[in-house]
Amino acid sequence: MKKIKKILLAALVIQFGCSLFAQTNLKDIIPSEIYEQVISEGAYKQFNQDNDNDYHVLPDCEYSDLIRSNRVPSDGTKMIAEQVYVVKKADLKKTRSYENGEPDIKDAAEVFTSLSKMKDVVYYSNTRRKDMLLYKIVSYIESLENPVEKKDLKLREADGVTDYFQMHDASFGLNHFSVKYHQNDNTLYVNVMNLDDMGFAGVKGVRAKDLIINYLIIDCGDNFVLYLGTDIKVMKVPGMKTKITKSYNARLTAIYNWFKLQF
Repeated sequence: MKKIKKILLAALVIQFGCSLFAQTNLKDIIPSEIYEQVISEGAYKQFNQDNDNDYHVLPDCEYSDLIRSNRVPSDGTKMIAEQVYVVKKADLKKTRSYENGEPDIKDAAEVFTSLSKMKDVVYYSNTRRKDMLLYKIVSYIESLENPVEKKDLKLREADGVTDYFQMHDASFGLNHFSVKYHQNDNTLYVNVMNLDDMGFAGVKGVRAKDLIINYLIIDCGDNFVLYLGTDIKVMKVPGMKTKITKSYNARLTAIYNWFKLQF
């Protein structure tokens, strides 16, 4: 009986230690000024005011400085959008088994290297005032010179991988992008850049290489911290900044909702 009690006590100590470790990780990673809100509400969203070109709520990790250095040109009209989420693994859909019993960063890498599944992303269209599919086409391509669709990479180890993909957006139409992956034991960083001009209804609003999207996923034990950030330089077209601001707010939220369903 004493032996059983000791085993149970040891198990409780280990469990408590793991929970404490996960909580400590969250507090170390999420910026202190938004920590309480993110923990209580699960999310924080921010759009910068005019002439404010900094990332303010970027979680602290190995790739934070790299994200800060990957910027679009600073001249002109800029827009920075950031969203931070705490995603409880217990709330994920979980349609399969996992190597470690729960989804980990390798599973997150597999999600973000299976881009064709983004065709299931649903977003709220501010123009049409309804939920609708965001993308008609999402696929990796052979190259910019030969934009033929190819299969998903579907990698569990994606560090150092660079590739190209195409995306037919409900508002922006067909565009091509570069994508770069960085990964370590508990963090995945995905960097996306547009490679051709973008706009609404034939009116160009963002030039090639003036849009950067950052996806950052950090494994914190019982939770993932998900950071979504855009850095956009907008052309001086009446009403364009307002349209793009609304569009990317909806798009980042849609990617978060899609992410939760991929496990």
